[in-house]
Amino acid sequence: MIGAREAEPAGFVRGRASPLASVGMFERPEWGGGFYAAFAPGEVVRVRCPIPSIVVQSLGRPLPPFASATLFVAHEPDWEIDMIFAAPWLEIFPIHLPPRLAHVRPRRRLVACALPLADGLTRPGGLPAADLVVAGEEAGLAALVEALAILITGNLLIGLDLGPVIAHVGSAGGGPARARACVRPGFGAPGAGATLRDWIARAAQEGFAGGLLLVQLAHGDEARQLRLSALDAFWQAVLADEVDRPTWLTASLEASVTATVVVAFADGSRMR
Repeated sequence: MIGAREAEPAGFVRGRASPLASVGMFERPEWGGGFYAAFAPGEVVRVRCPIPSIVVQSLGRPLPPFASATLFVAHEPDWEIDMIFAAPWLEIFPIHLPPRLAHVRPRRRLVACALPLADGLTRPGGLPAADLVVAGEEAGLAALVEALAILITGNLLIGLDLGPVIAHVGSAGGGPARARACVRPGFGAPGAGATLRDWIARAAQEGFAGGLLLVQLAHGDEARQLRLSALDAFWQAVLADEVDRPTWLTASLEASVTATVVVAFADGSRMR
């Protein structure tokens, strides 16, 4: 289960308890992944993997609850995720992007937008360089962005890295990968599998028949009660007719909401 402390390896020596210890930190972080390494006889330490930095912008609506408003953001974050509910710059010719999209220089950019904006944002000049533009219903954008942020940080029940997924389905023309998203509150409700299958079929008819990404978010009591067997049965019900498509599945037990997120990528993507 996420949050459970890993068993310490044989020979593990805590820095403050052993005169042999020669590697330490001012604070002992409790999270961050990584691996154990032997530095000296009898001295085993955990080498942390860095947690990616993420800047979240919301245009046209307030920030969602999972994103913390702050006076300080990284100038060159690992990722920027832009939630776009309104894009008035698309109505002006020539297009002048809002300055707020140029204040930081992310290494990678994701865009989650309201469905009516998708075509405008993906045309030349509609956005700064982006890796992915995914469109969905406004009511589900916050859960979609939370799912993407959780995928980036890797705080998952089943290991998955968003970077390789985007590389696998990247645009053959060099622009951003395009996708559609469906977000349904809750988990495993009666008829949910059929509803999501119908949505996947409609998305395929609209040109989004490439890879599929399914993320189950869970919160509170629903997270504590969730079992892998139930997840597997639900996913099998959703993907019954999609055996030939590249598919990625994962879940988070530390989300702020319980919701099922499905992302269907455009079928014009290059497949590696």
